[in-house]
Amino acid sequence: MNIQKSRLFYISGMLVFLLAITSCSTRKNTFPNRAYHTVTSMFNVNFNAKEALKSGETELAKKSKDNYTSILPIYYYPAKEDLTSIFPSMDKSIEKASKSIYKHSMLIRGKEYVKTMDDAYLIMGKAYFYKQDYVQAQRIFSYITTSYKGNKWNCEEEAMIFGVRSALRQNYYSRAQTLLNETQYAIYEKKSKKLNVLFNSAAAEYHLTAPDGDVLTAIDYIQEAISNKPNKEFKTRLYFILGQLHESLQQLPEAQKNFSKVIKRSPSYEMEFSAQMHLANNYDGTPESKNTILKEMKKMLEEKKNEDYRDQIYFAISEIYRIDQDTDEQKKNLALSVSHYSNNDYQRTYSAVTLADIYFEEEQYIESQAYYDTALLSLPKNYPNHALIVKKANTLKGLVENLQIVILQDS
Repeated sequence: MNIQKSRLFYISGMLVFLLAITSCSTRKNTFPNRAYHTVTSMFNVNFNAKEALKSGETELAKKSKDNYTSILPIYYYPAKEDLTSIFPSMDKSIEKASKSIYKHSMLIRGKEYVKTMDDAYLIMGKAYFYKQDYVQAQRIFSYITTSYKGNKWNCEEEAMIFGVRSALRQNYYSRAQTLLNETQYAIYEKKSKKLNVLFNSAAAEYHLTAPDGDVLTAIDYIQEAISNKPNKEFKTRLYFILGQLHESLQQLPEAQKNFSKVIKRSPSYEMEFSAQMHLANNYDGTPESKNTILKEMKKMLEEKKNEDYRDQIYFAISEIYRIDQDTDEQKKNLALSVSHYSNNDYQRTYSAVTLADIYFEEEQYIESQAYYDTALLSLPKNYPNHALIVKKANTLKGLVENLQIVILQDS
């Protein structure tokens, strides 16, 4: 009886061993092989790659530092030198995805028989995208769209959308436009809310960044993205951007409606505060409106919770006087905005540059140069017109040095 059990155990072990050997083959197109590599890649290597990608995305979200002095981008892209903390997670994701492809791909005579391989490539492409290696990311997304057509998991369409965003980040606007047209056709049949959110957001990003972009068209795409129910945080961001865009077009009732929606959705305090500032800034030039807004602003200045936001409040007050063409009061409040800097580099830069430009127009070059110097102290690397501000500051510095020599010689 024991001998029979031993033989049965031996035979069972050999069968398991032979099955394992057979299952490991990636060159034989059999059902057991396909099943083994599909299941193993999906629930082992690809799963770990996705988890690493999620970890990197979470860390990336912490890097978000929006500039509320200008229209928010659809997606926030940190300066590349600030990305080092996400590299370990993204590199791990790339490593796991590469392992999945190397060990489990069954690419036989140009055809892939393991359905999870496009997912592995998509994970890898996203990791390169978040690392801002857009050239490598673009290659991978292009490979997916040419090699994995018709896969039911939507990897092809998502790769096309990320291909659009990769092209935009490289300023390849014609290519981005072509890809947008192809993507719209590809996702039409899918009726996927996720794909529609991603597509419409990418299309809005195109119209807000490309030279031939159109603000009204961007608004249409953002509204379409919102109608497809993105997650709460992203939806709130889109409402804020809508408010800014309508404000830029002087469509104040629409702007107020969207900023009010932002406030009702309990966003971060910084976004809520900025939305309140925009509501307050819809000043119509009447004495009643001015008195109401200034009363509210002064109240906010006295509140302890707004201590770190006084720079923005003083800037908002300066805008009221700008509309009234009261330059002295505008300058006074811009100076207060600069002096109440706490941690908002964008606001100090914007207030300082605005004040410097006013002094420059008044031909008060020494004062203008002083505020340009202040702007340089906090100028973020990804600030709009960064190079132009640096150039103007340096030019003014030389002008003021010569001017001071003349003043000294005259004295």
